[in-house]
Amino acid sequence: QGSVALRIGVPPSGGTCAPLSAAGVELVDAFTMQCVGWQAEDLPLSYSFGVSRGGGAFDSAGAVWSASSASSSFDLYLTQGAFQCAGRVSDAFGRATTGASHGLLVSARAPARRYSSPEEEAFQHQSLLLSSLTNLGQTSQVAQE
Repeated sequence: QGSVALRIGVPPSGGTCAPLSAAGVELVDAFTMQCVGWQAEDLPLSYSFGVSRGGGAFDSAGAVWSASSASSSFDLYLTQGAFQCAGRVSDAFGRATTGASHGLLVSARAPARRYSSPEEEAFQHQSLLLSSLTNLGQTSQVAQE
């Protein structure tokens, strides 16, 4: 009698994918997603990162996913709102595991200050400089201004 050996591969396991920070300012702060500790029988591993809008459950099907790459981290720049993000790790044969999702809270940027004239802007900057020097105890510098 003959025999056939079947090898059943399993997807990557044992790791986590999570953001380094869960809160930040829209289009200013990078939300770095990072996957660590993943293991698989069939290397190399590849990583993709998804983000969906909303504070509820992560919507894998409706998420926007990055292209798969060898990099285990990815920077996201987001607009104001609540988001869910997750990382997906794949082995050489495409078997994939999606890590737990994590919430991100993105706040609005402070509005830019508008000055009525270039003179007002220059005055405000000089006032801020003088105030900062005074607070630092640099009174000799203030007297020179």
